[in-house]
Amino acid sequence: MRIRSRFLLIVAAVGFAAGLAAGQALALEFSPHRAIYGVTLDPASSGAVSEVSGNLSIDWQRGCSGWTFEYRSVIDVTQVESGRVRLSTVATTWESNTGSEYRFNVRHSTNGHELEKIEGYAILKASGTAGTVNFTAPRERTMTLPAGTLFPMGHSMAVMEAAVNRTAPVFLPLSVFDGMDVQGLYLVNAVIGKSPRAGAVSSDGAPEVPALQRNHRMWPLSLAYFNKVEREAAPSHEMSLLLYENGVSDQLVIDFGDFKIRAHIEKLEFQSATDCNGR
Repeated sequence: MRIRSRFLLIVAAVGFAAGLAAGQALALEFSPHRAIYGVTLDPASSGAVSEVSGNLSIDWQRGCSGWTFEYRSVIDVTQVESGRVRLSTVATTWESNTGSEYRFNVRHSTNGHELEKIEGYAILKASGTAGTVNFTAPRERTMTLPAGTLFPMGHSMAVMEAAVNRTAPVFLPLSVFDGMDVQGLYLVNAVIGKSPRAGAVSSDGAPEVPALQRNHRMWPLSLAYFNKVEREAAPSHEMSLLLYENGVSDQLVIDFGDFKIRAHIEKLEFQSATDCNGR
């Protein structure tokens, strides 16, 4: 896989991690928030990539009819043989409260030039049934979603429900459509670990974030993404993270096989929820 294509998967990975936090709305209190992450190359990595630097931001807002997610990233990747390239992504999605409707708008750029635009909307007929995706870019086409497919928020809710109500470790394989690439359909295998006691998790050298108090409950979470369109036997990428009960994900490690990147929160802001009662 080309290095650019690999890094486009960061959008799906980090966006999904943020969606997991938002899924706590059913079982725990969740505050809409904006987080900025610093991105670096994992020290243990070796191979074609010698350096990674940059940042990405996620912004989750709860509206009266659904959730809006905004993602932006600017990441410089230095390859041993071909030098540095700047990869930028801007993505906006909306998912209805019922989990039956989903809209996505994604822009991928390299060195300031837009190379890929992905737009469309998807509908699930009912919970657990088949659905349809209508792409409007990069070209108009229709894609069928198999029965049981979830959009990111619906998947998030399923994972969070398992984290809260089931005994760890929990293995949860589910199909997810996120629209972040031209395939967009993945089998995501989630493994939820046991919630450690307060203060038992090392920050791994990352700066402390005041909003992530050590008395918050958290879950170690691992995710493996398998491309269902190309039917790959090995995961496209894997990631691990800490999921906090206040709706924040931190200490992300994204594994592309021959190299890994890390993302740690540098700034976190909680935001007011929309008043849907007109008061």
